[in-house]
Amino acid sequence: MKHALNSRTKKTDIDDLAEKRMVILDQSKLKPNMPAYAYLKRQAGQCGRDCISLVSRGDPKDSSKKKEYKYGHIFVHEDICAGCLNRVKKCPDDAVKVVKLPANLTTDTTHQYGPNTFKLHRLPMPSPGQVLGILGCNGCGKSTACRVLAGQLKPNLGKYDEPPSWQDIIKYYRGSELQNYFTAIVEDRLQVSMKPQLDSDFAKKLQGHKMKDLIDSKVNDKTKKCVNAERVKYIVEEMELEHLMERDCGDLSGGEMQRLAIAMACLPDVNVYIFDEPSSFLDVKQRLAATRLIRSLATYDGVCNSSVNLSGDVASSSAKNKSSANKSRYVIAIEHDLAILDYMSDYVHCMYGEPGFYGVVTKRAGIRNGINNFLAGYLPAENMRFRTEELNFRLHTNQEEAKSKELGLGLQNAKKVGVISYPNMTKTLTSPDQKSSFTLDIAPGEFRDQEVIGMLGQNGMGKTTYMQLLAGLYDKKIEPGVTASAAAAAASKSKETTSGASNSTADTSNNDNSPPANSSGKETPKTEEKPKIEYECEAISLLDKGFSIAYKRQDYAPKFRRYKGTVRDLLERNITASYTDSMFKIFVMRPLNVEELLDLPVSTLSGGELQRVAIVVCLGQPALVYLIDEPSAGLDCEMRVKVAKVIRRWLRDHLRRTTFVIEHDSVMMTALADKMILFSGKAGVHAQASSPIAMAEGFNNFLKELNVTFRRDPCNYRPRINKPESVKDKEQKQAGNYFCFEVEESKERGPTDRDLDED
Repeated sequence: MKHALNSRTKKTDIDDLAEKRMVILDQSKLKPNMPAYAYLKRQAGQCGRDCISLVSRGDPKDSSKKKEYKYGHIFVHEDICAGCLNRVKKCPDDAVKVVKLPANLTTDTTHQYGPNTFKLHRLPMPSPGQVLGILGCNGCGKSTACRVLAGQLKPNLGKYDEPPSWQDIIKYYRGSELQNYFTAIVEDRLQVSMKPQLDSDFAKKLQGHKMKDLIDSKVNDKTKKCVNAERVKYIVEEMELEHLMERDCGDLSGGEMQRLAIAMACLPDVNVYIFDEPSSFLDVKQRLAATRLIRSLATYDGVCNSSVNLSGDVASSSAKNKSSANKSRYVIAIEHDLAILDYMSDYVHCMYGEPGFYGVVTKRAGIRNGINNFLAGYLPAENMRFRTEELNFRLHTNQEEAKSKELGLGLQNAKKVGVISYPNMTKTLTSPDQKSSFTLDIAPGEFRDQEVIGMLGQNGMGKTTYMQLLAGLYDKKIEPGVTASAAAAAASKSKETTSGASNSTADTSNNDNSPPANSSGKETPKTEEKPKIEYECEAISLLDKGFSIAYKRQDYAPKFRRYKGTVRDLLERNITASYTDSMFKIFVMRPLNVEELLDLPVSTLSGGELQRVAIVVCLGQPALVYLIDEPSAGLDCEMRVKVAKVIRRWLRDHLRRTTFVIEHDSVMMTALADKMILFSGKAGVHAQASSPIAMAEGFNNFLKELNVTFRRDPCNYRPRINKPESVKDKEQKQAGNYFCFEVEESKERGPTDRDLDED
């Protein structure tokens, strides 16, 4: 005989608990004149309960809870019955989405924005004197959790209709570190400095202001005490902002804007520092500099009068109490670059869930084990699997290539590039005012079929210029009646300007208004010959060699934002044949989760969603050479790994094409490239591009310039940065092996052991 046991959650039926569902309504598709609204209005009250309800005008029922909502607003109750659940699943226009919640996710709700909206479970627990890393996919609540910890968002514990008081919130978290943390927030004993996510709204606020004025305003801010003058100088130098002080913030690039945002967040002398994706738009050298600066905040030993103990006693500025002042500093960072997150953080909270539906903060873990558990998709401490497949970074071998051919993943009869050699050349770009110029020296080299060549270097070294030269954007059209020699003589007299790099008629880059493409991976059949247009081509131009090109630009977003249709319309217009190809859907669209975006307007997509669509449009175009500029921008750590595998599987293994990729994420680059082109020199003045070299040699040469060493984790082979002056760091530098590709697979470690580099 079975005995029912009482539960804190009052759930005694295990099956009912396991079948918990969450219903999310898209209110943009539930306007009174839309089909989804009419459908749910007809279904309201069909079961005799308020599973589906409508706010009626003058309806006194439950008016206290619905007074803040407009007349005609539709609600779906959390404890919806099975009959109504089946009805809402049939709602047209995908206005209702239903997801299954994990069986153990019924309590511990931190915040919910409203009925049938996103819900956050648990919170990260920062620790004083240490850097807390937060890792998770986009849309799972990382920024929401940081806003709660910053005091910008008051958690309602899931009671959006009757928000609790701060006293109730502190009582809810009693016994945990968050109790003391929220107590200090309420009593104004904790001051917070937060670097928000870099977006268009952040940039608009800074337009019309010089960088020097912004930094001076932060230094002279009376509401938050600033660090001392020596520290200000260190922050400005570490972020390389000295030469930008007189520049208008509206003219800054993405990387310069990011460095300014990090510096402005570090200037106040406060107790809590929060950084939301600090490595976006930065190159590898700048990411390491930002990491060093962020880590220094937790142990900064300058005078900090605002530092307090969580017990309520003010920390003295004397040397005797400096250690207690340092312990009261909290540093929190959201990061998607796994190598930088590993290097920056002391411990990590992972987050999983359904993007836009719910997010769950996992228990605190060591940095190595936390990242490895996230990549494995399984949390041993909670016995929770949130992803079916495991993500790893194994190097590709000839056996894997042979296996892919056996599975039919190679086009044997496709046109091949062969081995293409190109000479050395020099390109000089001059500014419109003729006051500054940039010179790029390109070494001779060669490339071949079925090869991914990565471009690695600091910002301002000419990587995008190199890719534009390959795409033929600097090729000049020869006017009728002008001989080639006369055109060359005229070109030698005139100076090239940065604004003169316009698209030629042979440009095959992504264009949302271009005619539909033909079959993926197959050449378009020729119909009738047109008069051939002659061009004066650059030495490395691929169009001059007769190759078709697909180019995903770095600045693709403005063109896509102007498109008025949906994602489905965009794909059907530009990659018609690929869009209907089953293999393309299996190997490209499905792994990138593009199918769920098909009915959304292109202009309303987020940065990460737009990046995925741009990658799909590029991969769907028929071409012999593919050029991809920074495919990881705007993507979370999980999607970056998927994009790297999609590019290799579709372009390299299936179509057997040549691909050039610009990327700053070292983890993604190791999973993607076969060879590398290194860029060195003085940024914005004179740079040199090497010949394509092996990836191991390329990484060793690049990391030697940065004086940083990498190794691979034995569990999933992800690259990890060694701590400076650690045992591993000294060993690898002494051996001249700055990137250790070999992994000791027999090496086993306990769940709490730290690596040699952290000793």
